[in-house]
Amino acid sequence: MSTNQFSYILLPKDVQKDSILYSWANGITLNADGEAEMGKSQMIRPGNCLQLKDIPVGTTIHNIALRDGGPAKLCRSAGTYGQVLFTAPTGHAQVRLSSKEVRLLPVNAIATIGIVGNLDHHNRQLGKAGVARRMGRRPIVRGIAQSPYNHPHGGGRKSKGNKAPRSPWGWKTKGWKTVRRKKWYIVTPKRLARQ
Repeated sequence: MSTNQFSYILLPKDVQKDSILYSWANGITLNADGEAEMGKSQMIRPGNCLQLKDIPVGTTIHNIALRDGGPAKLCRSAGTYGQVLFTAPTGHAQVRLSSKEVRLLPVNAIATIGIVGNLDHHNRQLGKAGVARRMGRRPIVRGIAQSPYNHPHGGGRKSKGNKAPRSPWGWKTKGWKTVRRKKWYIVTPKRLARQ
């Protein structure tokens, strides 16, 4: 069913201009015979959007939502993807991320088939500082090169000091937790998966 609404999407790898993409964000619609309106092989194509319960095990996915009906939060950077390890009609599905972390996500959460495009994004060289300036990046002055009034690292002789690395406003910048682990179900954390 066409809604005649247009929106921007993340371009998946292997999706070309004039490709037709389908979205089953509310689940697969069944006809009178109880069968899907389209074959499974046509559904599982790069760029199509489905719920995790409708995606076969082993499929690479991106643009993954963390909760039912929620916005996509995982695997949105260029070249990233996740892989479905386990899924069921109800409960939770297991998804392995690019960092080898395995997460439990609701089976009604939405994901897009395929890998995010623009795989060579990290190989781009800007060429000169002016290009970075036009992109909105401003020059960075090291904290140790500033005065003690402007930065916690500033002043004194050319040494690091005894304090842990700080931001210009005094809070720690390294070695403190930034992810609330209780919020999402994590089966295998990153640090254990890499060993």
